[in-house]
This record gives sequence, structure tokens and C-alpha cells, in this order.
Amino acid sequence: MKRDRNVIKVDFKPPENAVHHPCTAIRDGDWLVFRCSECSSYERRLNWRTGAMKVKNDSPDIFHTGEYFPREYKEIFENVN
Repeated sequence: MKRDRNVIKVDFKPPENAVHHPCTAIRDGDWLVFRCSECSSYERRLNWRTGAMKVKNDSPDIFHTGEYFPREYKEIFENVN
């Protein structure tokens, strides 16, 4: 895991035969919570302050990825003149 001021980048190398599932993300306090629409029991929590990570029901043959973009910033870029 790399940390650069306000950016946390977590790099995982998936197995060559892994299936890819994109995840959606929400913020819950200091935690970024990633959930998969295809794996209802999967959840990855990343604490953006400490870098701590918790994962529930991860499968080694599924490569879950996701991004979190704060709502405030997203609105700025969507509402450009």
C-alpha cells in the first residue's frame, strides 16, 4: 500500500485466471467501504486516516477493484460551466 498525502493506493496482483468484479464505494466516517454487486457477502473496508484494512468473505479467484471519489469533488467536476 502506498500513501501520498491524500491518496491511498492499494496494489494487488491478481492470479492470471482471476475473474474481475468492479465494486462500488461509499464513505462511512473514516472508512471507505467497497461492496460487490455480484458477491453480496464481500466487503473491503479501508481506513483513509490510518491505512488499516478489513476484508470480509474474499475469494482468491475473484479480483475485486474499486475507486472512491469524494462527493464534494465529484460535484465540482460535474457542474463545470
